[in-house]
Amino acid sequence: MPTRPGRPIVLAIIAAALLISVATIALSNLATQTAIAPRQAIRFALTVVLCWYLYRGSPSARQLAMLLFALGGLSGLVSGGTLLSRTPFAALLAAQGVIYIACVAALWFVPSVRDYFRPLAAVGPAAQVGDGASGGPAVA
Repeated sequence: MPTRPGRPIVLAIIAAALLISVATIALSNLATQTAIAPRQAIRFALTVVLCWYLYRGSPSARQLAMLLFALGGLSGLVSGGTLLSRTPFAALLAAQGVIYIACVAALWFVPSVRDYFRPLAAVGPAAQVGDGASGGPAVA
C-alpha cells in the first residue's frame, strides 16, 4: 500500500502533541498533589480527537492544530521565560513552547506535510511513495 507524503512528520507531530498533553497533566498533578481533574480528561480527549483528524489528513484539523499549537507555543515560551529564574519547571514550559512552534512550522512550511492534507486525487499518484516516480523502487 502506498504511503502518503509527509506521513512520518505528521505522526511525529501527533506523538509530540499527545506526549505534551500527558506530561502537562502529570506535572500538574504532581505539583498540586491531586488526581486527574475532569477538565484535564476533557482536554486530553479533545487532543486525541484532533490528532485522529490530523492522522486522517483533514485540512480543517491542520488549520486548527496550527492555531492551537501556536497559542500553546507562545504561551509556553512567554510563561517559561517569565518564570525561568523562579522554578526549574519553567524550562519545561519553554521546551513545550519550542516543540509546539516546531509543529506549527512543520504543518505550515514543509511541502510534504502540506501535501498530506490534500486529497490524494489532488496530489496525484506521482507523489505517492513506492510508485517508482519518486525515485524509490516501484511497487507492483
